Parts: sequence; structure tokens; C-alpha cells
Amino acid sequence: MGDEKKTGLWAKKTKNGHDMLSGSIGDERIMVFKNEFKTEEKHPDYIIKFMPKTQPVLDQPQMPMTGSIKKPMANGPEEELPF
Repeated sequence: MGDEKKTGLWAKKTKNGHDMLSGSIGDERIMVFKNEFKTEEKHPDYIIKFMPKTQPVLDQPQMPMTGSIKKPMANGPEEELPF
């Protein structure tokens, strides 16, 4: 295996103007996005998405990969949603 090249990545912009890297390996598309949900040092700086080449390209990550999100409730405190 060693230093064998598997693929290359190209710098692109999403429809919303965010920077991303994209490429492919076999039948999978690879997309690398800056982690817009990073709130702590232990969270990753970038998120990698793998998807079949037949699926439309994502514009940007829609939610964090790990951790939790706080969802405001209509008449009360924030509710923590685990992911």
C-alpha cells in the first residue's frame, strides 16, 4: 500500500460561497467541508462526506456529525437533542 495515490481533491465553492474540496474514489463522491458547527476544540475542523456519484452534491453539512444541538422550544427552555 505505502504511498500509493488513491485520488485527488479539487478546491471549489458551494452555491452559498463556502469553500470545499471534492473528488471521487470508484463509485463514491468525496466532499470535504469546514465544520461550521465546531464549538469546542475537541470537535473536528473538517467534515468528510462520502456519497454515491448518482446522488446530487450537498451544498454544505446540514448538522453536526457528533455531539448535540440545542433546539429552542416554543414555550420553554432549550431542549438538547443527542446525535
